[in-house]
Amino acid sequence: MNIKHFSSCITVGILICISVFSMSGCGKRADWEKVTIINHACGGIDGNSYTNSTEALDNSIKSNCESVEIDFRYTSDGTLICAHDWEDIGFESAPTLEEFKSAKICDSYTPLTAEEALKMLAPTNIFLILDTKEEDVVSVYKEIDNILSSIKGGKSYKEMLVPQVYSEEDFMAVKEIYDYDNWIFTVYKLNLKKDSQFKEIADFCKENGITVVTIPKKKVTAERLKYFTDLNIRTATHTVNSKKDWAKFDELGVNLFYTDFGRKE
Repeated sequence: MNIKHFSSCITVGILICISVFSMSGCGKRADWEKVTIINHACGGIDGNSYTNSTEALDNSIKSNCESVEIDFRYTSDGTLICAHDWEDIGFESAPTLEEFKSAKICDSYTPLTAEEALKMLAPTNIFLILDTKEEDVVSVYKEIDNILSSIKGGKSYKEMLVPQVYSEEDFMAVKEIYDYDNWIFTVYKLNLKKDSQFKEIADFCKENGITVVTIPKKKVTAERLKYFTDLNIRTATHTVNSKKDWAKFDELGVNLFYTDFGRKE
């Protein structure tokens, strides 16, 4: 083999390795500033939403989605799992882990623990938007951090986590655990009514490096969006599934959309 041909083979080999490395999810990470769609509650499946199920998450991963939101809760015996409301999976209150794993969501889908979800996502370049209804938000983030530290690829996947915080206090408390690269401040728990309150949130986010704010659909107005866009803060709303909503919020200038079933043109 001559030197020129040998050199060409090496070059091709390097390019193949780079390609495989990138496809494996271990290469250059995705750009959060370019994300426009968030698959809500692991993404809808077969017309069903809020499942947070193994099949829904697998479907989102296979569709090469940009980001996925998951709801995290504790079972009665202290295991972090994926669920929005217990009623969604047939329970009146928090079940045990055994009861949870024995259930079938919508009579069809497999319940998902936090560890199982993170193992599925760790090899990918999909952003994970963290949501929880637990009052002790900090404990949820600590447990997620512990899980990621213990699984293959988990430590590097931490940069793909995007916490949703619900108040200034939540932000400060979570930031003490891990200084995430990206944050979402979602305002639905604050019951904001006055435009001036949205301006205060915008100022807080700017001061603290929070680059996305989620506003419920009923509270989105052009005036309120301007408070954020003037400060280079992107805005999101939820949950957008109809063609009419896509067009409306697009025109208003919303940047990110939580959706169950994908964009409607």
